[in-house]
Amino acid sequence: MMSLCFRAILLAVLLLFSSLSVVSAKPPNIVLILADDLGFTDTQPYGSEIQTPNISRLADEGVMFTNYHTAATCSPSRAMLMTGVDSHRAGVPDIPVSILPEMADKENYQGVLSDKVVTVATLLRDAGYHTYLTGKWHLGYSLEGQLPDQLPSKRGFERTIALMESGGDNWEQKPYVIAYPDATWYEDGKPTVLPEDFYSSKYLIDKAIEFIEFNREDNKPFFSYISFQAVHFPVQAPREYTEKYMGRYDMGWQELRKQRLQSVKKMGIVPGDTRMVETPAALDWNSLSAEQQRYQSKKMAVYAGMVDAMDYHIGRLMAYLKETGQYDNTVFIFTSDNGTQITDIFDRGALLALYLRLWLRNNGYNLDYETLGERGSYINMGISFGSSAASPFAFHKFYAGEGGMRVPMIISGPPVQQKGVRSNAFTFVTDITPTILDMAGVAHPGTSYQGRKVEPMIGKSLVPLVEGRQERVYAEDDTVGFELGGNLALFRGDYKLVKNRGPIGDNQWHLFNIVTDPGETEDLREKMPELFTEMKTAYDEYTEKNGVLELPDDYTMFKATTANALRKTLKKITLVAAIAVLLILPLVVLNIRSRLRHRGDIEYLTRVTVMEKVIDKTLRPFLVITGLITMAPVMMTLAPETGAMEVFQLKLVSEYTLTIQHWGLMIFLVGLLTVVSAFKTSLIFPVMLYSALQKSGLVILTVLNAQHHYVEGFLLPAGFDMICVIYALFYFHILRRKRKRDNVRMKK
Repeated sequence: MMSLCFRAILLAVLLLFSSLSVVSAKPPNIVLILADDLGFTDTQPYGSEIQTPNISRLADEGVMFTNYHTAATCSPSRAMLMTGVDSHRAGVPDIPVSILPEMADKENYQGVLSDKVVTVATLLRDAGYHTYLTGKWHLGYSLEGQLPDQLPSKRGFERTIALMESGGDNWEQKPYVIAYPDATWYEDGKPTVLPEDFYSSKYLIDKAIEFIEFNREDNKPFFSYISFQAVHFPVQAPREYTEKYMGRYDMGWQELRKQRLQSVKKMGIVPGDTRMVETPAALDWNSLSAEQQRYQSKKMAVYAGMVDAMDYHIGRLMAYLKETGQYDNTVFIFTSDNGTQITDIFDRGALLALYLRLWLRNNGYNLDYETLGERGSYINMGISFGSSAASPFAFHKFYAGEGGMRVPMIISGPPVQQKGVRSNAFTFVTDITPTILDMAGVAHPGTSYQGRKVEPMIGKSLVPLVEGRQERVYAEDDTVGFELGGNLALFRGDYKLVKNRGPIGDNQWHLFNIVTDPGETEDLREKMPELFTEMKTAYDEYTEKNGVLELPDDYTMFKATTANALRKTLKKITLVAAIAVLLILPLVVLNIRSRLRHRGDIEYLTRVTVMEKVIDKTLRPFLVITGLITMAPVMMTLAPETGAMEVFQLKLVSEYTLTIQHWGLMIFLVGLLTVVSAFKTSLIFPVMLYSALQKSGLVILTVLNAQHHYVEGFLLPAGFDMICVIYALFYFHILRRKRKRDNVRMKK
């Protein structure tokens, strides 16, 4: 009897340890690879034409997830990825620039990682792991700017090379949008300067290998978090990668979107009867000229080259680990922070485009066809080819549609027993931290860490699914809620309740079966009212539990970013305005006092004042300088530049397109007329009147309508415009005095 009991116990123990195929005798090394803005069908395992042999190898050596979801934008996604906690409870419900100022003082809306969450890096480091971060962090900014205590070196990472902003140039250390005046990199908690031969994907892998190699001999496991800039704009790639895809996209974006749909159908990633919606606002490829098509085709070739280059450098890391004998005990997790980015930052109106063009030039960027993707080049994909990366899904980054939330995810490596397996089980970004901790044999502290209260994880470990012991980790009735800028979703089983705001969404609730209808084309709300009601109730419970605040009905991300940009702008304009007031106020006071003191004094009224003498002496030089300053910046817009029209896409009416060159010509002529008026007295008054009205409008536009990406670029022109307006007011005041003096003389 004793012998039978002993054998049974021994057998149970053996079965238990044989089932834990992901966790080896020594805790595994873990490499977490995060792409940026990578679309669902941008890699070969997910139906892409882009060559990604190393990512394909990862898929062949592990489990590929086809129903994995993340947040629809970067910061919330990264917060959940690092903690296993809902983005609101982690303190990062949205990117900081989209959080309304009146909400920013709420605990769940700080825009940076809360002290109430513990990162996976912290827990792994406590357990004896080396922890490394190479790449974009984007969890250390609030509405007020960068917070030094939120560097990754303060959140559990032993060695770091981290980009703090939301992005940066891939060839040089310089900003990529006006909103961020710098590209701030930190190495091990201290500011650093990038090398001359920097290319983001190469450099991040170089540093990852350097960190791993430095500690290799101590035989401790490592956690390496590699956060690529690829394929966030500006889209840039070495020429040799771009050339591989030249001509591949000459058929246009509509055809590519269809080809990728057919590819994922053929591979069985989506059902064979999957349909997809048309992408709103995408131009018809056939409406473009041959030259425009050529330019757009090369842009997509650069995008493909950037994905290809990222894959190549992932392969370098894999090769290094094999050469050093570490590969066999390494687990890889590959995914993206959110869906494809198809917002066109250039499509903000001609005036803003002019300012952006000037900013690009001043920062060494160009839009030249010949060097697209190379050092100094600037590419933003826009909605057209960008929509192909989201195929076959609806919506994109920032929205709760599948195109914004469903992304690739692969768990792979020799410790993963299942090979070449595809799972369509629903999984969520909060599952990554529990999975990593489970693989490492590390327990989460629950609700208390080092004497302080912390948030428990809400995600589930995917280890049972990866091992093949379970087909899904979420039960049919389990729910997962999501909110981002008023775009809402709740997942339950195969179903998704979703509501997207404008300008693309209709702000109405819809119910979809995202397993049979991943394109979200058939709304089941009327067919399944009971399920709809249950899921709506569950969503309401999610918002209450996680402190989700209700946004105004007219809220959009773009309005919010504008509002926050205005706060930042107004602070900077305050100094300029204060100086202007200090200059004007004494003159106004003196003028009023003089008028009161000399009321009815004919001699005073007929006297030429100092101000009048100053205006008379400076008027012509002022007109010449103002005209030249007006002409100089727009000279660049008059030079024919291949592809400028399709990049800016400033369509005003169906038959005609107002290009950046047209705007440049008009402003150039205004500047020329201003110079001429200095020598043509009859033109002075209309030119000054036009200048005062136009520049007053520009100052008001700066304050009221500056878009987030361009707000910094308005400050210098607005200051110049304000000076011009003040000068014009003095000019009109002098004209008024002259008329009064002439009237007095006539009466005498």
